[in-house]
Amino acid sequence: MTTSKLAKRKTLESQASRVIEMLLDGATEQSIADALGATKRGVQLFKARHASLLSRVRQEAVETVQKHWIAGRDARLTELQWLFEQSKAEATEYGLTVVEKRTEVDGDTETVIETRDYRGQMVKEMRGILRDAATEMGQIVTPRGDGINIDKAVINIFRGAPELGV
Repeated sequence: MTTSKLAKRKTLESQASRVIEMLLDGATEQSIADALGATKRGVQLFKARHASLLSRVRQEAVETVQKHWIAGRDARLTELQWLFEQSKAEATEYGLTVVEKRTEVDGDTETVIETRDYRGQMVKEMRGILRDAATEMGQIVTPRGDGINIDKAVINIFRGAPELGV
């Protein structure tokens, strides 16, 4: 190994934490090499040498994100269940049709007018709650357009690698 190659390797190793963060952030090998004064091949070799560390850090971050998601998911499902039960109790007690009676007097004639209004908005809301719960539980698949990038979540969790002295 030439002195120049050894110096570039040391550059990457001395900045291991930064290289790992850039890799987990989705930076290309070339952009990392350019930013740190190394070669693309050097970055590739760095990735190969530290593949198990990169894999472990990524896996730990994925598990952390999933734990938070599951806890949040359970709380959301509990809230949806509560909301649905409240709506159902309201519909059971008062019905889905609102009945209004009024009496109109015209001279000596009394007319009782009864109107029935269907509570369509309430039914629509209850259907939406059921749809939200089914989606949350994975029974209805929706396309993901939320822009979540697990590697960006990983970078927020990464705290260094003791075995690299970073």
